[in-house]
Amino acid sequence: MEEKEVKTRASAIDEKASEEGEKSRAMSETLVSRATRSYIGPPVYIKPRFQDEIYTRGRGYALYISNFYEKSRPRLGAEQDEVTIKTFFEGFDYEYDFRSDVKTPNELWEIINDVKTKVERNKEKYKSFFIIISSHGKGITLRNEVGRELPDDEGKPIVVADNIQLLEPNTFVRVDQIVSKFKDFMTDKPKVLMFQNCRNVPGVEKLVSDSKDFCYSGTIPQIADMVVIHDTGKGGKGWVDRNGAWMFQCLFVDCRHMYDNEHFLDVLTQMNHIVSRREDRDKSGFIANQMPCFTSTFTKFFYL
Repeated sequence: MEEKEVKTRASAIDEKASEEGEKSRAMSETLVSRATRSYIGPPVYIKPRFQDEIYTRGRGYALYISNFYEKSRPRLGAEQDEVTIKTFFEGFDYEYDFRSDVKTPNELWEIINDVKTKVERNKEKYKSFFIIISSHGKGITLRNEVGRELPDDEGKPIVVADNIQLLEPNTFVRVDQIVSKFKDFMTDKPKVLMFQNCRNVPGVEKLVSDSKDFCYSGTIPQIADMVVIHDTGKGGKGWVDRNGAWMFQCLFVDCRHMYDNEHFLDVLTQMNHIVSRREDRDKSGFIANQMPCFTSTFTKFFYL
């Protein structure tokens, strides 16, 4: 083969390689561009490689329990929360089940057990499950063997768990007790447990008002395929206004457009971003803010 012909072929190969390189770079730039504008433009759905990486999409079951809803001292925004949550789940063709003003732990366990039985009997019908509980609440602090509260180095109480308040006077249930009720439930299907309640210690709200300091601490699920969501970290207050709870406003209204294309945990991350930057100031100048948190043992992508 003549030297001129060899050079011509080598040149053609180089040009083709250069063209392929340009295509590759252009594709990379497109992917980067899509990623950087994912929250400032229409969401971009990036499909996982294998179908078994995604939980089966389809109709789910949503149980919403709202305490202090109809009584003489209803929680601010409670009625609006119910409208918001109902609209959201019915829009995704979920079976929506609303209960209000649970009085005792036994009543709560009965509701949960009845719903679990119904869902398990129709397990082919339901592809996912949500339970959302709104109420007053308070933190449970670390104490020594004689019951004395043990503060941290700054003199603040150490919140180790939290309680949900029921309607009977001085009646509470621990959040981790509720989470434990869903062990061995809906195996291999996504379960979302969401709690909207204060987790601070009464009387020391201002010590823990900046709940960004407490965002590390959520209730950790002990089984697979579950995410537990708190509207604030341990020791923090869950804030509401006339439009309802901050977390619900963000997750079910502001981020509604994301669910068609975004993995559920990505929506939660965006919720954290939005709520953590929100601040309100009361008449005394006290700044109200909060940091939602979630813990997950999801093993697949979850799309509603």
